[in-house]
Amino acid sequence: KKGEREKAAFEAAWQAHAIADGLTPAHHYPLAEKLEELRGEGIETRTSLKDKLIVKSEGDSTTEVLSKNWEMWGAKGVMTTHGFYEFGVATIIAPLRLKSAYPSKEECRKALELGSVEIFKQAAKDIYALNMYERFAHHGWTRELARETRDFLAPTIAKTIALAWYEALMRTEGK
Repeated sequence: KKGEREKAAFEAAWQAHAIADGLTPAHHYPLAEKLEELRGEGIETRTSLKDKLIVKSEGDSTTEVLSKNWEMWGAKGVMTTHGFYEFGVATIIAPLRLKSAYPSKEECRKALELGSVEIFKQAAKDIYALNMYERFAHHGWTRELARETRDFLAPTIAKTIALAWYEALMRTEGK
């Protein structure tokens, strides 16, 4: 409303980031809780790069340190799995045009009626129900998982972002 285009662009980008992260299956995994469990303390104590990368609690033996770090960074480790999942999603969606992500007039009307928070919640429930991240953690990338990412996950994330932007624009214009 104030005509601050740079601020509006920043807020729109930040909103898109929050929606995309919130709908990405890897972010449905309780990562912070798992890191706290491995560290034996809150993640706010990680104040240096070394503390962020190496899991070591006071009094841990060398074997305990190695075991915890393998659980974090090793094959099928918490951070390794998260990173490879997100890399796979990015690789799958990069070449897509996502025409199926274009919201219909009905979806735009519904976004104004329900609000983008409700639209987000429903999309999150639909994505969560597919157990995509859990399936990836157990089997890696499969054709079925890649297809669901291409045909459902990516368009759902893009459409949810578009609907949130649409709602914000319409509300700003008083519609």
